[in-house]
Amino acid sequence: NLTAEEGSTITKDSVVGSIDPSSIKLQKDQATSSVDALSQKTNDASPQVSILQSQMQLQNKQIAVQEEQLKTLLKEQQRFKNLVAADASPVKQLDDINGQVNILREQIIASRSQLAVLKSQVNAQRQVVAIQNRGILSEKSPMEKKVEQIQDQLNKTKIVNPVTGTVLIKY
Repeated sequence: NLTAEEGSTITKDSVVGSIDPSSIKLQKDQATSSVDALSQKTNDASPQVSILQSQMQLQNKQIAVQEEQLKTLLKEQQRFKNLVAADASPVKQLDDINGQVNILREQIIASRSQLAVLKSQVNAQRQVVAIQNRGILSEKSPMEKKVEQIQDQLNKTKIVNPVTGTVLIKY
């Protein structure tokens, strides 16, 4: 499309025509959509981390319960020590309490180990998602450059008059 007419005076930097940009506009729309779609491809660690954090809270509560049970058993153990020392109770009962105390201490150690494993899983999940997202988002910059290139092509679809003057001949 060339709008300049022979004999007309046109000013510098005025648009005197254009080249059909519809194909280039579609390319730009497609490239822009690809850039926008990258954010939808990224992963989110929060659902998995939330589940693991809930498990960590439960594990902390379980440890607290076990520690309370240990306190009670230690009091009971002291009572039986006193009774055995006074020959008021058989040694077997003290041995049974000692065994329960040892088992409970081992359970607390195992629970704390499980808590440490859960913390490691949270960190690992976050790192895995971060690595995946870096891979996805590394595509963003080249796609944005492509959008810029297409925008440059769109800008070149306008025919701009370089100087002020009169149109002598229109081809």
